[in-house]
Amino acid sequence: QAITCCSTSNVEAPCVCLCGLRVCVALTAAMSMQALPLLSLCRGAIAVSMANSESGLPFRCKSGRPVATGHLRQTWRRAAPERIFVVPFPRISHRPLLALDASNLSVWERFDTLCRCIVAAVMTSRRVRRNSRFIAAFTKPHAVDAPLTHALEESLEGRRLCETPPHMLVDIRGSEVQLMYAEERWVAATLSKALVRYEDPKQAKVWAGSARTDGWHISRCESLKDTLQDFIEEDTRVLLLQEDASQDAQRELELLREAGARRVVIIVGDHMGLSPKACSSLISKFGARPVSLGSVPLLSSQCITILNYLFDQ
Repeated sequence: QAITCCSTSNVEAPCVCLCGLRVCVALTAAMSMQALPLLSLCRGAIAVSMANSESGLPFRCKSGRPVATGHLRQTWRRAAPERIFVVPFPRISHRPLLALDASNLSVWERFDTLCRCIVAAVMTSRRVRRNSRFIAAFTKPHAVDAPLTHALEESLEGRRLCETPPHMLVDIRGSEVQLMYAEERWVAATLSKALVRYEDPKQAKVWAGSARTDGWHISRCESLKDTLQDFIEEDTRVLLLQEDASQDAQRELELLREAGARRVVIIVGDHMGLSPKACSSLISKFGARPVSLGSVPLLSSQCITILNYLFDQ
């Protein structure tokens, strides 16, 4: 149904969405005369897009036909590894709805950081990355006076502080997401809807047919250690983003690509970062390799954006 009509025959038309795939369509004003070529063009563009549905790179239009850049052709020749971004949020409790307000996300819990990380992890060029996944772990302790970093450190050891309920996990899978907009309030409202569906079975039945929360999975976990162990399989590599790490992230990703890793788990701290003890636990227990994006301080969402770009190379 989505068709862009050009007034002249030699104008390169913008990309339009057809069946969830990007298609470059160039049409003359005489639509009836171009019906059969249009169908042939759409079939070819869909076949090209399906051949590499994992890529986050757009097509360019040349002479009315979708043409992949040389860089994109190289991407087709290899299967990009699944990338899983894991970000612990020690300030967000196991009941985030009590503090989540889409009109004011820069509160103490910093939901704005969470929303920006979600967009950076699963979106590119106004489309969803099908081979990317984002997991947020809410590890705030129950006691008001309990140190936030201590609760996260204990969780990485497989323990929870006294009277602390199980952590909440927000798992967003790009392979299942149907709708996503690069706007913080929209992401926050979608998160709120996903949380309501999880906590209220009656409301979940009402919203059962909604595509907005497809791919948004809410669950509980006993500890962050259990969650990370579920991801570590054969051909899985774990990277830990640290500002002072000696290994360059781009070089490490090149080595992983040469080794044929099928899955890469990247652990990124929130706006407060990870404590030295938490980093030591990740390195010793999960074999995480510290990598750096340079000495310039970056936001968590910016780090994820850069890492996705390096993955695409």
